[in-house]
Amino acid sequence: WLAYDDEGGYLYAAWRISLGEMPYRDFLTPQLPLFLYPGAAVLVLTGYSVWAARFAMTVLTLGAAILCVATVRRLWGAPTALLALPLLLVQKEMFWAARFFRPEAPMLFWGMLGVWLFTLAYPARRRGLLCLASLSLGCSVLSKLFGALFLLGLALFLFAEGVRRRDWRDMVTT
Repeated sequence: WLAYDDEGGYLYAAWRISLGEMPYRDFLTPQLPLFLYPGAAVLVLTGYSVWAARFAMTVLTLGAAILCVATVRRLWGAPTALLALPLLLVQKEMFWAARFFRPEAPMLFWGMLGVWLFTLAYPARRRGLLCLASLSLGCSVLSKLFGALFLLGLALFLFAEGVRRRDWRDMVTT
């Protein structure tokens, strides 16, 4: 009953991976490995439960919402974060990402983790956290290619910061 939906195709690919097959060698799939391999692990650990795979996406989406609220709180304060949380939870795309086994939930989680780590690391130029933010943003792209939009947003921020401060050496060397 899931065969003609995107979710069915993703579940099928994760199932084949759980059997030991390799994507792009044994079968073709449009999705990236950091979505499919953990999905296969969830299927194996739960006895191939579709509901468990969907629940994993719900957990990742809620994690992304919590990270977004933590980022908003850090940047603009608690009142704004309290306003952001209900708006995030009722937003149509967040609700959609939480309901189905699709790559949007891992992309949102890894992307928001990267943005949150970046907001912690950038003001003090903490290189370790900046490396972790980079790894997390890379995981977002490896979950779904639209994860590159998180990177683009941070690159635009850095560009605007450079134009505003006019001290490019400080941004690049520290």
